[in-house]
Amino acid sequence: MINPYVQNINTSHIASVILSQQSFFHKKQMNKKIRILPVIYKLGALIDLYFVFALMFPMLWAFTFGLDDFKPDIYERFTMMTAASLMLGWTCLLLWADQKPIERRGVLILTVFPVISGFIAILCYALACGASTFGNIGFVFIKLIILSILFILSYLEAGNTIEKGR
Repeated sequence: MINPYVQNINTSHIASVILSQQSFFHKKQMNKKIRILPVIYKLGALIDLYFVFALMFPMLWAFTFGLDDFKPDIYERFTMMTAASLMLGWTCLLLWADQKPIERRGVLILTVFPVISGFIAILCYALACGASTFGNIGFVFIKLIILSILFILSYLEAGNTIEKGR
């Protein structure tokens, strides 16, 4: 004799409930991963904005890199102000990409290669030619490496989100 409660259970309904729960949890996990993207973009923009001010105000630049006797002449100031305007443009680009973080994820890779990697190369050059010591630039160097890793991982995660179809 079949139990009447068991007989009335629709197995396809149970399967659809289980699958919808799995889909719900998968989407919830994906949404958590997507929510980190705007944080990463804003973090990059905030760091860029700091360097905009550091380039505009030589005393802040000297403080950032531990340069005791940094007194740029007019030509160095011109170069620094030019760099500040470019850095401000990149800050705006990161904020623009933040508006559609998955669709504009390519900005993350462009930020790592060539922007951050170029900055790291400049720091390495400063070390090699004796213009600075690791004690002075190590903190910035490590922050740039960490930021690069975060940007690359975020880019890859955004690509996975597209492949899995949100």
